[in-house]
Amino acid sequence: MQEGDLYTAPSFNTYLKNAPSMDSNDGSSGDVTQKLLALSSTKVINQRAFGNNVGIPMGGILNCIPQEEAKLPQLNKPPICCVRCGAFINPFCRVEVQAGRWKCVFCESVNIAQDQLGGADLQVSPELTSEAVEYVTNSFQPTIDKGKPQNGAVVIAVDGTLDPENMDPVRHALKSVLKDLHPATEVALLSFDGSISVYNLKSKPGLIEAHTIPGQVIHLPKGARKVLSNGDPIMCKAGSCLPAIELVLDSLSAQQTHLPERDRPRCLGMGIHEALLLIQEWRKNPGLAVPQGQSIPRNERVLVIMGGLGTYGPGAMVLDSNGELVNFKDDPARDGIKMFTRLAAVAQGMGVPVDLFGVGPSSNGVALLEPLGRASGGGLTMHSCVNSAMLAKSIQMSLARTFGTHGLLDVRLSPGLEVTSVIGNVFDRMGSGESGVRKLSSNACTIRNLEVGKAYGLWVEATRDLDQQDLYMQVLLGWKALDGSHVERVVTRKLSPTGNLVDYMKSINPGPASVLMAKKIVLETARMLAIKEKKKAEDIRLGLSTKLAYFAQKFGKLLEKKGVGLFGFGVKQKWSCPQEMSAFAHALYHLQRGPMIGPLPCTSHDRSFLHSTFLSGSVAVGECMLVPKMYEVDPRSFTLQEVPPIDLALRQDSAILLDHGSHMFIWLGASLATQDGTGEKGAAESVGNGHSGLISSLIHACERHAVSLSSSRFPTPELRIVQEGTDDMRWLLSRVVPGRKDQFADQKNQLPRSMSLDLEDTKRSMGRFPISAEPSLYEWCREFGVEPPRQDLARSGSMSGMGSM
Repeated sequence: MQEGDLYTAPSFNTYLKNAPSMDSNDGSSGDVTQKLLALSSTKVINQRAFGNNVGIPMGGILNCIPQEEAKLPQLNKPPICCVRCGAFINPFCRVEVQAGRWKCVFCESVNIAQDQLGGADLQVSPELTSEAVEYVTNSFQPTIDKGKPQNGAVVIAVDGTLDPENMDPVRHALKSVLKDLHPATEVALLSFDGSISVYNLKSKPGLIEAHTIPGQVIHLPKGARKVLSNGDPIMCKAGSCLPAIELVLDSLSAQQTHLPERDRPRCLGMGIHEALLLIQEWRKNPGLAVPQGQSIPRNERVLVIMGGLGTYGPGAMVLDSNGELVNFKDDPARDGIKMFTRLAAVAQGMGVPVDLFGVGPSSNGVALLEPLGRASGGGLTMHSCVNSAMLAKSIQMSLARTFGTHGLLDVRLSPGLEVTSVIGNVFDRMGSGESGVRKLSSNACTIRNLEVGKAYGLWVEATRDLDQQDLYMQVLLGWKALDGSHVERVVTRKLSPTGNLVDYMKSINPGPASVLMAKKIVLETARMLAIKEKKKAEDIRLGLSTKLAYFAQKFGKLLEKKGVGLFGFGVKQKWSCPQEMSAFAHALYHLQRGPMIGPLPCTSHDRSFLHSTFLSGSVAVGECMLVPKMYEVDPRSFTLQEVPPIDLALRQDSAILLDHGSHMFIWLGASLATQDGTGEKGAAESVGNGHSGLISSLIHACERHAVSLSSSRFPTPELRIVQEGTDDMRWLLSRVVPGRKDQFADQKNQLPRSMSLDLEDTKRSMGRFPISAEPSLYEWCREFGVEPPRQDLARSGSMSGMGSM
C-alpha cells in the first residue's frame, strides 16, 4: 500500500493526498462477519489485467461496530500468531492438535504452539470455529465503579443569538439529553454572542451567576479568569446541577433582534477557545491523576450549538449570498481560517473532540468548519430546520458514539493480492515493529478514535494472475476500550479465484461493492476539486456512463446491433443490464446527478461535508447516500412502507419520508392540507401552530421512523419538511428519479404499485411540480446503449450468453 493512497483529514478547503445495525450472534457466522467486513464479492477474477480493470472493486468495507452489538466470541488469552508473518490463527488453518502444530494460510509456515493447542478441543475453540473473534486484555482496570464514566467531562457552548423558534427546540433537546446523562458526569455551560458568559452551576437555587469574558480578546492577563470566576470551580456533576442548567437555558434570548440572525455579533472562535480552556483547567484536579505507567482513555467532549459562523472577534468570517467566503484573500478571512486551524490543532493535541451543531436557516455556512470537528475527533451535524427530537438524538450520539481510542488497523492478504488504498480517517502508517506486541504488515496504520457508524474502505488489486485454489484476507482492528482494556478484533475471510463470469457475478455483494466503487470515485473527484481541476472532476462524472456501458458489455448480452451513418459503416449496439448489475446502474445514475459530484448547485464547503460523511460512513449510510430510500406513510395505520425513489410516488395525497443518508426529507402532498382543513396555510405551518390533525400525525410518524433509521449514524441526518408547491421541493426532487417523462409501461415497471391504475388515474394522482429536464434512469441507460434492468425480466434470461472469459 502506498502512503499517498491513505485518505486523511483534509484542511479547511482541500483534500490532501499525502496528509493526514448489527444482528445478534444467533445467525450464521458468515452473516456476522459480512456485516463486520463487507466484501465486495466472495470470488475474484483470476486474470490480473481483467480483474483490476473490470470496474467492480476487489476488497471490502470494514464497519466499526461496538463489542456489545457485535457479540463476537471473546478470548481472554494471548492470540496464537504466525512466527514468520504475524497472522492470527483462524478456521482456515490446518491444525494438528496432538502435535501442537498449525500451518499459516498466508505464508504457509508451520508453527509450533504446543502450550496453546495441545489437547485443545477444536469444536469449542472460537479462533478455530469462527471467522471473527475478539482478544481482550485487561491491562488496566480503574479502581472506581466500571459503570461510571471515567474522567468524564462535557462542556456545552450555546449560541445566544438564536431566534426564539430556533432556541426553543435547542432548549428541549439539551434538557432531554442532560436528564439522561450519567449523574457523575462533569458538566460546564457557557453561552456566546458579543461576549462569553461562563455560568456557575453551583450558585444558589433560582439565581443565575456567570462571569463574562470579552469576545474580541483571546489572551487575558494572567490570573484574570480566576478573578472573574471568584475562584469557584466551573465544572459540576450533572446529577446536582440539572436545575441550574435548565434555569440558564430558559433565560437565553437574543439581544440585538433588529439584526438578521446571521449578522448578529457571535464570537464563535472565542467560545470554542474558552470551552477547551475549561477542560484544561478541570484536568488539573488532583482527583483525576492516573498512576504512573498506566492510562485510560479520557471521556471528554465539547459540544458547540451555533446558528452561524463567527461574526465578531477572532475567527470572524463573512459569507456572501452564495454561501462562499467574502474576500477570502483578504486578511480577515485568512485570519478566521487560521484561528480555527489553531483551535483544531489544540483540540487534537488535548485529545478533546469538538462536535459542532449548526441550527437554524442561518447555519448553512458552518459546513466550512467541518474539518475543525473532524480533525479534533468530533464532527459536524446540520439542523437547518430544527427538530428537537432529531437534535436530541444527534447530541446523544455525539456523547455515546466513541467506543475506543488509540486504534490500529492492519490488513493481511494472500500472495498475489495487495492493498492499494485505504479510504477513511486513518493516519500514520506503522512499521512491523512499532506496535511493540504484534508483528504488523506493511499496511498497518493508526486510528485516533473508533466510532459507531464509521467505516474504512479497503481497495485490493491483484499483482499477478491468481493460480491458487483459495485466497484469504485478514483484518486486525485494535483499540483501547473506555474501561481501559485492550481489544483486538480479528476477521478472516476466504476468497475464491474464478475464470467464469457467471460464478463471479453471482458472488458479488451489490451494496458493499457499489459503495466501495463510489468511494473511490468521490475521493478522486474531491482531490481534483482540491487542486482546482474542475474540468478533470467533471470528466470523472461524465465517465460514469462509460463505466455503465462497460458493465453491460462484459456481463450482459447483446440485444441489438445495427449499422449507422451515411454508408452504414458505424455500429450501434444495445446491451442488456443483468439484474445482478442493477445496483451498479442505479448507483452510477444517482451519483452522476446527485449533490456529491453532480451538477446540483452546492457550495464548496457543503460538498466537502458530503464527501467527508460518505468517505468515512458505513455501508448502510453509503447505500442511502448513493441511492436514497423512500417510505410512504399509510394514512390509516401510520406505518411506513418502502417504495422506489421515483417522483411518481410523490402524489398529492401522500406523505413520504426520503432517506438520503446525510439528509432526510418529509414530503407532504398539497391535498393533505385540504383534508386536514388547513387550506393554504400549509402543512408546515399547521405543525408549527400545534395542529393535531392528520398532517401532524403523518409528520410525527415520519419523524419517529427518521429517528429510528438514524439511531446509529453520526452525523445525524438533517431533517427537512417539504410541502408540495414550495421552493423547498427542489431539494427533494433533485434526489429522486424523474420518471414522469417515461413511457407508461416503464413507469409501471419502476413503480409496481401503479399497475392497478390506468394512465388517467396515474396522471391525476401525481404531484403538481414541473417535469424535470434531466433524463430519467431509463433514458440515461438507453442513451448509452444499455437496456436498464427490469423487474419483469427473468434472472435466467439475463444470464444467457455468458460464460468463461
